[in-house]
Amino acid sequence: MVVDYLVATYGSDNLPPASDKDYRVIEVDLNGDGEREIVAYVETRDFCGSGGCKLLVLQRRPTGPKAIMDTTITRAPIRMLSSSSHGWRDIGVWVGGGGLKPHEVALKFDGTRYPRNSSMSPVRPVKIGARGRVLISAKR
Repeated sequence: MVVDYLVATYGSDNLPPASDKDYRVIEVDLNGDGEREIVAYVETRDFCGSGGCKLLVLQRRPTGPKAIMDTTITRAPIRMLSSSSHGWRDIGVWVGGGGLKPHEVALKFDGTRYPRNSSMSPVRPVKIGARGRVLISAKR
């Protein structure tokens, strides 16, 4: 499903063949509806840079996956925080690079989707000691 979304959204010309080394996936219910969303950390050279890699949250739909998050420049660990916004759990990611001191920020659902860029407003730093569950670890 992750590869299908990437090909449909970005085209197949620049995508390398997908393998289980290209991305890490976990399924978790982020909005409490009993259905698990797909959280994918895409680690290909086409979707990573000095600031980090692409993070996706996809919902299964009869017509194909729907992106609830398609965010750039994130670093693992990726956490599902205990806080929520508009009924969806906040997602904690690390940002850094380009002179930015590494720190964890909360990506909050705005009623439609999560932010597209983890280093720009409206993201906010995560408070030290904030509870959450690691979904994707920093190390493989």
